[in-house]
This record gives sequence, structure tokens and C-alpha cells, in this order.
Amino acid sequence: MMNSNRSDGPLLSFVFPCLNEEETLQNCIKEVRDALKPYDWSYEIIVADNGSEDRSPQIALNEGISLVEVLPQGYGAALQGGITESKGKWVAFCDADGTYYLEDLPKILKSAEESDADMVLANRFGPRLSSRAMPLLHRYLGTPLLALAIRLLHGNKIKDCNSGFRCLKRESYLKWQPKSIGMEFASELLIRAIQENAKIIEISSGLRVSPRKRESKLSTWRDGMRHLLEILYHAPRFFERIGFLMIIIGFFGHLTSLLFGRIRIGNIEVMDVHTRILFLVLRGI
Repeated sequence: MMNSNRSDGPLLSFVFPCLNEEETLQNCIKEVRDALKPYDWSYEIIVADNGSEDRSPQIALNEGISLVEVLPQGYGAALQGGITESKGKWVAFCDADGTYYLEDLPKILKSAEESDADMVLANRFGPRLSSRAMPLLHRYLGTPLLALAIRLLHGNKIKDCNSGFRCLKRESYLKWQPKSIGMEFASELLIRAIQENAKIIEISSGLRVSPRKRESKLSTWRDGMRHLLEILYHAPRFFERIGFLMIIIGFFGHLTSLLFGRIRIGNIEVMDVHTRILFLVLRGI
């Protein structure tokens, strides 16, 4: 049963991170309102503007919704600023580029309430993923590999780790305290939730081609590497295990070279002085 009459704030706060989105922002706001119209839920919409030089701030004001000016540049900074100003029990956010199916918002919010999840992600992969909505490199390499890295290093089964359409329990978000200000915010938010043993679920959604004419702000290699570094940064045990393995290899390799001396394999000699130096280096790492 949804509680739509909370005395301390609305049930839902919806945050749009925004940087020059005048082409699509107004329609995205309308889509949120249309999606929630059939339900008796209290909600607020917040535009977290990240220094737009177009009419985006004025559109937000004309629509009568909250406008939050966020000075630090970056996707994560904009979301942090918007979520900090939110008052809802649940906080949903989505890119304001018109690519996400905002009609799925009620389904996502219901799933969050019914399962008492800390985070719900709208999985973009599936029947409603338009063939032109996502670059092939992102679709078949980038996101799958990053999701695999998170599963291996942090132990979660989420498939679409880069989804920009999510719903969070606000009190849980405040405990996680993500710090990233760039696109890697999406990875850090997920990892910090996993580390706090949060309940995370995925809901099938999709992705469509943006109606806007300008190019995407995403930089495939730069943003991909920032995501990967964020994933590795929060996995210190991975490096501890690698270091321990190198010490073991170095110790037994050096011991073998001392016991057996040089070994010839075909035309190649191993366990000579250079090999011993290498094993000594590995032991000292």
C-alpha cells in the first residue's frame, strides 16, 4: 500500500540532471507528470541545472518546478545537488535527453515500495532497446564488461550497471555518501550500495533514440575508464590478492632458481641472474 500522504514530504522526488537540455526537458517533465497522473501520489520534480547556457533553467521555472543550480561541473555533481535538495521518501532520477521510458516510473516505484528495495534500476537491455539508441561499443563491450567487473569484484548480479534511470530510498542514499562528480557516479552509487548490503533490484525497461539534434555528452573511452577506475578503487582486496600472489610466485621462483640453477628449455635459458632479479622484485612488491 503506497503512502501518498507523508507529513514530512512527498512520496517521490524526481530529479533531472540538466546541462543544455532545452530541446527535450519540457517533454521529459510532461512524461513524468503523465506517468504519475493516474495515481494519488504526492511528488515533486527537481531540475538540477549544471550551468546550462540555453533556456533549460527558464523552462523549469515556466513549468513551476524546483530549479537547483549546481556549480561543480559533472553528471554526479548535478545529481548530488538535486538529491540533497529533495524531500521525498523515494528519489528517482533520469537523464533529461528523452531516451528513457518514463512511463515505466510507476512500475519502478511500486517495485521499490513492495519489495522495500534500497535501489531499483531500469534495465535498458531487452526488447525495447532501440537498435540505434546505444552505440554498439557500449552495448556489447562497455556496459557488459563493467557489469562483469562489478559482479566479480563486488558480488552483485546487476546486468545494467550504467543505467541512468534509477529509484533510491533517500535515507539509504544518505548513508552511502557517494563522492564522484562525473559519469562514474553511476558506478560508485551502485558499489557503495552493494558494500552496505543494500537491496538492489532491476526492472526491465528500455532505451530509445533521443529526439535532440546535438551530439551526446558521453565520451566512450574517457568515461569508460573513469567507471573502471572507480570500480577498481573500491576493491582494495583485489589488489591485496594480486600482491600476495606475486609475492608467492617470487618466493618460490627464487627458491627454485637457487636449488636448480640455470635451466635450458630449447634455446632459452631460464633461472639465470635476470630471472632471479625478477623474482626478487616480485617478492619485494
